[in-house]
Amino acid sequence: MSNSNSFGKIVAGYLFNDEMKAKLIARMNENIDIPFISEKTEAKILDAVWDSVEDVVKKALIDE
Repeated sequence: MSNSNSFGKIVAGYLFNDEMKAKLIARMNENIDIPFISEKTEAKILDAVWDSVEDVVKKALIDE
């Protein structure tokens, strides 16, 4: 395992956990206002986007 792969795992572990996900989605939801969409729906959208970002970033950081 390379050092960059180890570092990538550490970064991914810090960023992508349930507590951090909830905190970041809540903050993003406070900053984003989509007219005609409820806060609950916005949160669902942000959750889906976060899951996609998590997948892509983990692949970039960890996969060689």
